[in-house]
Parts: sequence; C-alpha cells; structure tokens
Amino acid sequence: MSLTVAPVEGRRGARIFAEAGRTARRGDKLWSEPLSLEAALIFNGAKSPFMRRNPHAYLVAFDEGRPVGRVFVADDRDHQAIHPDGAAHFGFLDAADDPAIIPALMEAAAGWARQHGRTALEGPYSPAINHEIGLLTESDGRPATFKTNDAPPRYAAALRALGFRTVQELCAYEAEIAASDYPERTEAVLARWGGRNRLSIRPFNLLAFGKSVREENEVYADAWADNWHAVPPPEDEARFIARFMLLSVPPRWLTMAAWDGVPIGVLHLIPDLNEAARGVAGHEWTGGLLRYSWRLHAGGVKRARIATFGVRRAFRGTRIGAMATATLVADAVRKARRAGISRLEVSWMLTGNRAAIATVERLPARRTKTWAMFRKEFRE
Repeated sequence: MSLTVAPVEGRRGARIFAEAGRTARRGDKLWSEPLSLEAALIFNGAKSPFMRRNPHAYLVAFDEGRPVGRVFVADDRDHQAIHPDGAAHFGFLDAADDPAIIPALMEAAAGWARQHGRTALEGPYSPAINHEIGLLTESDGRPATFKTNDAPPRYAAALRALGFRTVQELCAYEAEIAASDYPERTEAVLARWGGRNRLSIRPFNLLAFGKSVREENEVYADAWADNWHAVPPPEDEARFIARFMLLSVPPRWLTMAAWDGVPIGVLHLIPDLNEAARGVAGHEWTGGLLRYSWRLHAGGVKRARIATFGVRRAFRGTRIGAMATATLVADAVRKARRAGISRLEVSWMLTGNRAAIATVERLPARRTKTWAMFRKEFRE
C-alpha cells in the first residue's frame, strides 16, 4: 500500500470526498449513503453559512491514487467565541478496513489544526454541533436514522488507540408506536390541569418562514444554552438548516409549544430519510428521486426520529414546562401514528440528561444506541 493524505477542493474535490466515503463503507449493509443533493448543500461553500464563516479542509486518504478514507477538519469560530477550548473539530470520518488509514487521516487533521493555532482535536462534528455529531460506539444493530452516525466499531477503537479520550456521550431511545398510549395518558392529565387552555401547539408556518425560523431559533438557543458545548445557530445558519429540513420534512412535523401565545418549547419530528434514500444515492437522475419521493410520501417509511425537543430555561422544572414537553411529545406520537410510522427514535440526548431520558422512557422506549465525542490534546 502506498498511502498518502491530501486536501481536496472545489466540485471535483467534493466528488472525491464522497467517493472516499463510498469506498470506505462498501459492503457495509448498515451504511446509508447520503443523496448527492444533501452533500452538495452541506459541502458547498457558497451555500453553507458554516463553510463560508469558518476555515476548513477536506482531507482524503489515497492508496495509489484511489480514495480510501476521509476526514473533515474545521476551526469553528462560533464555538471558540463561546467555548475557548483551543480545539479544532473533525468530522465526516470514514476509512476502509486498513489499520493505517485512520492514523494517517488524524495525523493530517492534527497538522492542519496546528497550522491554525489549535492545540487539540475534538469530534466528530459533521460539520458542527447543530448538525450531526458523535461516533457510534454501542448499537442494537438496526440501521442508523437520518443524520445520526453509523460508524463501525473499529473507528472508535482506532481513535482510542491513538490516544483520543471520550469527553461526552449521547444516546438514542426507541419506542414502538403501537405499544405507546402516551398521547392518551397525556390527554388525561391535561384534562385535569387548569392551565390547559393557555397552552397551545402550533406547526411551522411556511407562509411566515422568516418569523417561524426566528421564533424556533430563539426557543432552541435558550433551551439548549446550558447544554454541553451549546452554540446558538446564527440566523443565516438557522435558515439554512430549516430550508434543508423542509425539503423532505412536513412543516406540520416541526412544532412549537406556546404559553399565552408566547413560544416556550420546540420539537422536530423527522421521517427517517435514510430509509427513503436506501439504494437511491448514485441513481437520483435515473428514477431514484421518484422512488425516494414515493417512499417518503406514500407510506414507505416506517421509522421517524425526534431530533429536537425542549423548553425555555425559565420553564424548566415547572408544571408549565412539564406539560409543554409532554404535549409536544404526545403530538409527535399522534403524527407518527397517522403517517404509518411503526418505530420512533428519540436522539440525541446527553446520557446525563435524566429529565429528557425520563420523559422518553415513559413512551415507553428503550435505549438502543450510544455515541461518543472524542478529544486529543497535542503534545508540544
């Protein structure tokens, strides 16, 4: 093997970066290849606010000219402004089954980080905290849901062998919709609560896109402000994420809870786009997108994911906050039922977030996956 690592740029570089991922995961039945449209949006520096704002590099491992691995590395300035920990962030890690590839990729990423004045590497952030994070370390063996990492176990083992340590863990819980009477139990509690008429649930309003994004982003930023490494999305980033989600997510699945008309909670329910996209990547323009659309809109998707739920800090630990959370989750379960969803995943939650996990366990749901965030300090 003649292994080299080099940065790639531009449209051709994006294609090579994607090919490195395909080569690395070829034959892995659990891998869900992203659609080319998704990759074009995320990696396009002209469209992605994160890429425009932050120095970054796409590093590819080549074996005699053939791409066999990849890693993304960035100097996330929004993160450093709030959490000045000196770390560059890595993500989109993939490598063929050769023990030399991940060490070579991470050495190149560390070199880039040092050149940009950073003293550590941390990740995966793909590309940032408000997108996809974490590296899969424990799993029930089911395929990953949309925007959750599905790395084989050897990735985490390779990072640990290089001296990376776990700095945070996240988890997923999954519920069988048919076994959940959560909406009915919530409705019974609401009926006895004097504040029920002051609490309302409303969907994302496409006709007032800008206002809806601002309101959701304000609630999200406040509700997650105390979370590990939280970074409130700038407005352009929030708009970018919303537009990306609304390509495939029904607006009524993006909901807010309001108290006396003022937004205090948010929940995002997402159909498992991985399930809809299986076998489509690479065939989008030869009938693949039609197959993807049919699966998505004609009952071909049987899993969904609650990717976000929470309430403003002022309502945390209060009766109002508890009822807002319960009502948002109950509404999501009802929508999943009507859409023919049979399994509902809630992820990510910090493994130490007992309040969120307790809510989800009452669906009922069981823990199915764990992801880790890794960090390594550089030696002088």
